[in-house]
Amino acid sequence: MADPDRPLCSHCGKKPVLVMKTMLCANCTARLRRRGTLERKRLPKGSTTLERWEFYTVRSEEPDGCWLWRGATTSQEPGKDYGIVWTGTKHVLAHRFAYEHFVGPIPDGLTIDHTCETPRCVRPDHLEPVTNAVNIQRGGQWPHDPDIPRADRVNLELTRPNCPRCDTPYTTDKNGKRYCQPCANAHMREWTRRTGRTTGKAAGFRNREKTHCDNRHEFTPDNTYIAPDGSRNCRTCKNERRRVPNPPANARICQPGCTCGRHRRKSPHP
Repeated sequence: MADPDRPLCSHCGKKPVLVMKTMLCANCTARLRRRGTLERKRLPKGSTTLERWEFYTVRSEEPDGCWLWRGATTSQEPGKDYGIVWTGTKHVLAHRFAYEHFVGPIPDGLTIDHTCETPRCVRPDHLEPVTNAVNIQRGGQWPHDPDIPRADRVNLELTRPNCPRCDTPYTTDKNGKRYCQPCANAHMREWTRRTGRTTGKAAGFRNREKTHCDNRHEFTPDNTYIAPDGSRNCRTCKNERRRVPNPPANARICQPGCTCGRHRRKSPHP
């Protein structure tokens, strides 16, 4: 229940004040935080994509300031809140639309990187098309020290021989991307424990860590068969399966009262 002693909002005058410093109610505070202004503006029906983009973009007064997106985002989590805009048929990322409209088409195989490291920024000057590997290297360095310039952090990551978490040498895949195998294994184990799924990469990591097969036979060099696809198989289990003869094709037995009609007329039923 609202406190009757609290003053009303200085802007709308309908609801009690939520923040005494600004003398605004909850609705006006949310509007100011989301749109950057208290003015009630509504998009007219039939607005174009550019008009929607301009409506939700707040341009900074500084010469090199960011143009922040105040509309809908892909997530509420900081660092993943990329703006989205409606084109009339589908939603697209606001910064990708800004680059394609003001600069030009994005080359195939490239993604857009924020040089200002602000996901909500849609200023074309702060957007650069790069490969996905470069985008990950620029934004995924850790520990993230804001005092270190961006270029220095990129060079530090490219020249670092060991993982900063476990001090293990990096492993390079066939595409030239470096990764830490122990940290990747720990991440997939945690993902498997949290989701309960054993398919995809999680199953591969789990199977590679097994020391015994399902029948408790140890995976020794003499007891392990490597299939052409790279999977491991237990030789003991494989030999035991070969010793069991396959039943003949006409030795199928049904339960009493079977009416399947798929047996030979002379095959006896129990």
